[in-house]
Amino acid sequence: MMNARIVAVLSVLALAGSLAFAQGGGGRMQRGGMGFQRGAMAGAGLLQRADVQKELKLTGKQKSEIQEKLGSTRGGRGGGGGGGGRGGFDPDAMAARAAEMDKTIKGILNASQYKRYKELLYQRGGAEALAQKPVADEVGLSQQQRTKIGNIQNDARQSMRDMFQGSGRGGDMQAMRERMEKIRANTGKKILAVLNSSQKKKWGTMQGKKFKFAETGR
Repeated sequence: MMNARIVAVLSVLALAGSLAFAQGGGGRMQRGGMGFQRGAMAGAGLLQRADVQKELKLTGKQKSEIQEKLGSTRGGRGGGGGGGGRGGFDPDAMAARAAEMDKTIKGILNASQYKRYKELLYQRGGAEALAQKPVADEVGLSQQQRTKIGNIQNDARQSMRDMFQGSGRGGDMQAMRERMEKIRANTGKKILAVLNSSQKKKWGTMQGKKFKFAETGR
């Protein structure tokens, strides 16, 4: 059994990943870009969770296909880094890879399963998913709103950076986890405040029926 410190460390890393989930370079919603790619990577991991597979009523064959075709990308890793570009990041290559992964997922799931999968993906990502260009497009965000959301995420990322730098090595992981949960909650509230009433309604509809994710998905 993992000890409490390891569990706390993993929780902190998971929360950090959720805040970075939708951010492109500098928090901007670039064309295709890292936001969409990270969303696709998160989706690959989501489909390998036992609770999500049960909710989607996946068949044994579908589970095997997911493991075979998406297993190496669990947790947002696996495969190449997109190659080229600044710092080894090529937005076009990453966007193409994300689109290919989404196509693979569509080929495994039926129409109703795919719809529910997207709803769960948005629920899991939270309001930060609104920083992904495809999501922002569907909700109908203006360029001004997108810029505001990018700035909000930049502030959240800076808060996380300050927290990690201030904690040093061997810091209190439980305290860090609680602080990160607060940062994420505040970030989500600020992002939602950018939306108008019709956009909030659209975003709510996109998330579908509320799902309670298990503490661990395996």
